[in-house]
Order: sequence, then C-alpha cells, then structure tokens
Amino acid sequence: MSRIGFFRTAGCAIMASILICFAVSSYSLAEDESRQEIQYVIKELKMLKAQMAEKEREIKRLHEEQEALRRALRQRDREIEL
Repeated sequence: MSRIGFFRTAGCAIMASILICFAVSSYSLAEDESRQEIQYVIKELKMLKAQMAEKEREIKRLHEEQEALRRALRQRDREIEL
C-alpha cells in the first residue's frame, strides 16, 4: 500500500469515527431534549390536575351554598304562608 493510500484510508477512518461521535452526541442531545419536554409536559399536567381539583372544590362549595340558599328560601316561604 502506498503512503497516499494509507493516509487516505486513515483519513477516512478518522472521518468515520468523528461522524460516529457526532451522531452519538446528537442522539444524546435529542434524548435529553425529549426527556426535558416530557418532564415539562408532566409538570404542566400536574399543575392542570391541581387546578382542576381546586375548581372541583369551588364547584362543590357553590353547590353547598346554593342548597343552603334554597333551604333558606323554603323556610322563608313557609314563614310567609303562616
């Protein structure tokens, strides 16, 4: 093998190993970004779940308040009839 052939082969091997390193690092970066996106979505879902629970408590409180007002109206109507 001539020197030029040797250097060409060695150069190709070096370039291939560099490309492989870039590919692996790009994959790792993409994987990290995916993890971060998934963590962000999970965080958002937890926040929405907490908001939903708060709204459900508010709805329950409003229903209880509405029922108390209905009872008060019925009581007042009974008193008026007497």
